[in-house]
Amino acid sequence: MKSIVCVGVATLDRVYRVEAIPSPPAKIRAIDYLEVGGGLAANAAVTVARLGGLGCYWGRVGADPVGDTILAQLAAEGVDVAGVRQVAGARSLAPAVLVDATGERLIVANPDPRLDPDPAFLDLAALRRADAVMADVRWVEGAERVLQEAHRLGLPVVLDAEAPGGDALDRLCPLSGHVIFSIDGLRAFAAEDDMDRALVTAHARLGAVVGVTLGADGVRLRSAAG
Repeated sequence: MKSIVCVGVATLDRVYRVEAIPSPPAKIRAIDYLEVGGGLAANAAVTVARLGGLGCYWGRVGADPVGDTILAQLAAEGVDVAGVRQVAGARSLAPAVLVDATGERLIVANPDPRLDPDPAFLDLAALRRADAVMADVRWVEGAERVLQEAHRLGLPVVLDAEAPGGDALDRLCPLSGHVIFSIDGLRAFAAEDDMDRALVTAHARLGAVVGVTLGADGVRLRSAAG
């Protein structure tokens, strides 16, 4: 059984299905509603578990009912949550997500600065038992600490490179052997609107396998092989 440590964000998404996302703003009626676990790193850990591996989620949630639900859902999926800290006085992330009939979405996030970013609680020695590491850019301090140790140990690293603002991409991309960008993330990193040229630029800068997710148009990858 392969063990994959996934470090970053976990959420409880409150999803509203609507016919269309309104513009201008208006009162509308939802077709359906559900609450479902989300977050880049947490989703990756669940995927690993469903594929028969050991998904380990490392991150932070609030010491609140939403945080309790997030951890219970992850544990029910078979994800190891021993590397999670529940932060007293902090609010767990519960974004509102509008999804229209075409699959387009509007996300309203609720980050809480009281979620202490200090990664000192992480058990980096546990990485010696891991086969690979995945990280997102939503907890830069934790991801950077884990990726530095993974790099030292020679572990494969995959980075989910969205566009969070600040210097997250510059700090985390060079520590990753596989960097999978969102469109906005690649545009921000490469300062290029054409995705093919942007992949060439990213690969030249990083020397890693780089990719970009393009929604209905699939995924494009670039490596030393082309």
